[in-house]
Amino acid sequence: MQIDVVKHKSLSSEDSDSETCHSEKMRIERSYRLPLQSKVSRRGWVVPKVIVPSLLSHPIDCLDLSPRPARILNGLRRTFIHQLFSYSTENLLKAPDLGLVSTMEVQTKLLEYISGQCHTRLGLARTRQEDMFSVGTKAFVCGMLSLLPERESKIVANRYGLWDGRIRTLNDLGNELSLSRERIRQIEERNLTRLRRAFGSTLVQEFLDAKVKSTGAKNFKRNNAGLKESESVAIFSDDCTYAEATLAVPFLRTIGSK
Repeated sequence: MQIDVVKHKSLSSEDSDSETCHSEKMRIERSYRLPLQSKVSRRGWVVPKVIVPSLLSHPIDCLDLSPRPARILNGLRRTFIHQLFSYSTENLLKAPDLGLVSTMEVQTKLLEYISGQCHTRLGLARTRQEDMFSVGTKAFVCGMLSLLPERESKIVANRYGLWDGRIRTLNDLGNELSLSRERIRQIEERNLTRLRRAFGSTLVQEFLDAKVKSTGAKNFKRNNAGLKESESVAIFSDDCTYAEATLAVPFLRTIGSK
């Protein structure tokens, strides 16, 4: 009789865990029913009704997740957005140390990204590659920097001389902000890494290639696509001066490098 009681408790615990997980899953879905033109996928993700297939091949790093969910998804071997779609929200909620808050962060940033909000930040339409040609270099770079907090954005911009032409040293910024040289270096490196994760291997390279292709060259990856340095910079001085483009191009190269 005691064995029956133990079994009953075990089953009750499983039922309770299942109900809790289902309840949390429903909370996620209810939280994201407000956006128009969205639906719930078979795996429980709230997604746009129309998804651009090319976005699914982008790395999960593009979602700019906090360290905890990023680390857990990496442990689950989910490195691309299409791999995340194949993993249900119910299973994700069961991942150790993740929890509801982190799961909702993943859902929020996933929906934002594949809805094109990241592209909108950069002045791009997510469905039109040709928009890359019309977006100005300065607008594109400023859109990238808007991802960062104001102080961090200014530090990164000032290290590259954007847009006043004055490249500040670590000591310059340290004295200006009353921070040590090492602290400024850490802030710069951390935020450059964040920008590389969010934009580096995808949007930035697409932007660079699209600008160069407008001249009839193949792409921007090899030796400036056969262009002279002055010619390659001139391509990017569309909504900024040649001097500003001279500083913006190295910044884009830095972020676009893998």
